[in-house]
Amino acid sequence: MSVTSSGYGRHLFEYRFGDSEWGIEITAKSPQEARERLNTLTWARYKGEIAATFGFGRCDMTLGLAFWILMLLWLVFGMWQSWPNHYVVGGNLLLFILLLLLGWKVFGAPIHG
Repeated sequence: MSVTSSGYGRHLFEYRFGDSEWGIEITAKSPQEARERLNTLTWARYKGEIAATFGFGRCDMTLGLAFWILMLLWLVFGMWQSWPNHYVVGGNLLLFILLLLLGWKVFGAPIHG
C-alpha cells in the first residue's frame, strides 16, 4: 500500500541550520496533522544513521542486503549458464572477485553473527 493510496501525503517543512536551509519530510493525512507530528519531534530519540533502504511494504531492504542478494544471484546464474563448459575463469571471475571484495569492504560480511 503506497502513501498516497492510503490517504497519507508527504509534507515538506523547511528550517535553517547554520548558514544553510534544510528540509524534512513528514507523512501525514493533512497539513494540520503534519504540523502536530512536527511539534512532537522534540520527544524523538536518535536511533542511528540510515545508509539506504528499498521499501517493500512493511519490510525494508538495506542497500547492503540488496548487494549480497544480487551477488548470490550472479554467482548461481553465472555458474549455471557456463556449467558444462566451465568458462568461468577469466574476466567474469575476476570482476566477481573484485566486486566481492569491494562489497565486503563497503557493506561488511553478508552474514552478521
